[in-house]
Amino acid sequence: MIHFKKTICLLVLASVLLLAVGCGKGETAGSANEPSQSQPTESGTEKETVDPPDVGPRLESIKHVGEVPDFLAGIVEDNFFCAATAYSDRVLKAETVSENKELHTAEFLITMTDIYGKKLAEHRVTASDACHIGRLVATEDGGFLFVLGFTDYYLYDEKRWAGDDGCASRVIKCAPDGSVSFDALFDSTEGSALEYCFEKDGRFYLFGSREDPETKESGVIKNTDCYSVILGNDGKIIKEFPFGGSDFDEIYKAVETDDGFTLFVRSQSTDGFFADSASGEFGFWWTVSFDGDLSVVRKEKVKYDNKYSYDPRVGIRDGKEIFGSDPLFDGFDAGTPTSFIDYGDFYLIVSENATGQYMRTPPYISSIWCYTETVYSGYGKDGALLFRTAVDSSPDFDAMAAEFSVD
Repeated sequence: MIHFKKTICLLVLASVLLLAVGCGKGETAGSANEPSQSQPTESGTEKETVDPPDVGPRLESIKHVGEVPDFLAGIVEDNFFCAATAYSDRVLKAETVSENKELHTAEFLITMTDIYGKKLAEHRVTASDACHIGRLVATEDGGFLFVLGFTDYYLYDEKRWAGDDGCASRVIKCAPDGSVSFDALFDSTEGSALEYCFEKDGRFYLFGSREDPETKESGVIKNTDCYSVILGNDGKIIKEFPFGGSDFDEIYKAVETDDGFTLFVRSQSTDGFFADSASGEFGFWWTVSFDGDLSVVRKEKVKYDNKYSYDPRVGIRDGKEIFGSDPLFDGFDAGTPTSFIDYGDFYLIVSENATGQYMRTPPYISSIWCYTETVYSGYGKDGALLFRTAVDSSPDFDAMAAEFSVD
């Protein structure tokens, strides 16, 4: 059985993860940033020339409009809002700041600022370099919570990379000053799988996927169940509720409602919680609604809608989370929105805009990587575009291809 979502994501996720690595102080979009030409190399006594990769045309940078407000100038220069998580009063960003190739460890930095770029707190944590920050959440006490865990994309030897904890992940809650409030370990749960977290009535609700404990040692890739859990403010489990069948089940989107939560799920199971699903590669789509105690209040099959499979969270508007499918972004012409921030007299949309392709085929990596720029667009309350500028956010693809190349 094919792991459908991971199969689809192999091409998409490679570009997304690599773009996150490239975010930082970038060149002004539109400046020369072509891949470097190959240089002669020595192999024994003979010199060989390495053929350059096939490179698609670079597109022009998006047209710049108006003047960026002074308080945003530093944010744009540092490109801080690239791959960041926006809230109404804070912005969170996770970065890999160092790696130890011999020990296979990495140091991760989580930075919290206000929406004007003032640093409020930071937290550093070291873990396996097979780990990744799966979720960042600003908490009501002024701190933040994040999920750190193993992700199995592109890894050919799970046990070697995962270490003694296997596929375990950690949910770490930090106080407003960045110190740790709790650090909870979850067995058999990849960090990339705990994708949704909400704070409600002093408790934390997390939704995602985990391996079925009864079959996790079998190596069968389809043993994933949906998973939901409530944590107290001390990190202890109040209630957990795994649900699914004997085949592959996965949550694609979770939203908070007035009286609980609604999940959009794709299931290939024909037994268990999703007994009415049909077998086959694509399975069936379901909506499952929970109350605040994780009791199921409604479950029904729905027709497939693309917004279920890819509708990323963008920010907070009028106290509610908004997603890429929000009507606000209808007609938006500067790439894919990644963050929305309301500054009162205007709002900012941060987006990623493709500016060309870099063709390469190293092992484990997609053969097509996209050059991108991070676009900062400011709009008045009447919807009029006030300013727009862009920063090149492409990684050094030549260096990355060399890192993954094999003899």
